[in-house]
Amino acid sequence: MARALLDEPNGPIPLLLPLAAVDDSLRGAIVRRVRDHLYVRLDGDVLEAWLESGRAVLILDGLDEARDPVELTSAIEAMASAYKGLAVVVTGRPHMLSRLPIQSFQQTWMKDWQSWQAEWFLARLLDDASAEKIIVSIWRSAGLADL
Repeated sequence: MARALLDEPNGPIPLLLPLAAVDDSLRGAIVRRVRDHLYVRLDGDVLEAWLESGRAVLILDGLDEARDPVELTSAIEAMASAYKGLAVVVTGRPHMLSRLPIQSFQQTWMKDWQSWQAEWFLARLLDDASAEKIIVSIWRSAGLADL
C-alpha cells in the first residue's frame, strides 16, 4: 500500500517504523526503513519535503519495545512539533505508555482483543496451512496467550 501511494502525486505517504529498530536517530531509522522495505532511495531532502508538506504519516509501532522509550518519546515530540502538518501515530502497551512523559499527544486506548478476534487476525496474517497449528500453540502457552 505504501509503495502504491508513492506514485500518487499528492497523496499521503504512510511510513511504518517498528521502534525496536531505532538504534540511533529517529530520522535515520525512517530513512533506513524506507530504503530497506520500500526499496526507495531516500535522502534527507526528500524526507524533509515529505515531513514539511504533511504528506508523511508516521506510524511508529511499539514504543514500549524501544531501547530507550523516554529518549525516543522526546525525539517523537520534537519531530511532531517541528513539522506542524505531520500526522503521527504511536503504538505501545498501556503499562509502558502510562509511565512515559508524553505531553503533546492525545492518547487513545483500545480494548483488549477477545480470543476469537486474535484468531481471526492470525488466520489472515498466516497462510492457512500454518495458522491452525500456531494458534493452538499460542493458546497452550500461558505467556503467549497474554500477548
